[in-house]
Amino acid sequence: MPLLPRLMPQWSVLDRLLDQALDLAPEARERWLESLVAEDLAVRATLRQLLDVQCGIESGLYLERLPKVA
Repeated sequence: MPLLPRLMPQWSVLDRLLDQALDLAPEARERWLESLVAEDLAVRATLRQLLDVQCGIESGLYLERLPKVA
C-alpha cells in the first residue's frame, strides 16, 4: 500500500509529532523518538520513516536516488 493512504488514519497524531520533531536539530531527533510516551509508540516507526525522508531532502541525497517506477 502506498504511504499516503496508510498514514491517513493516524495523521492527526503524526502531524503533531512531526512538527515537534522537525523543530529539533537532525542529530537530536533519534533521541526524541526514543523518548516518546506510550500513547505515541504506535507511530514511532512511521515517524522515523518520515524523518529519514526529510533528512535526505535536507542533505540533498534525494537528488541522487531515482524514484521507484511501478
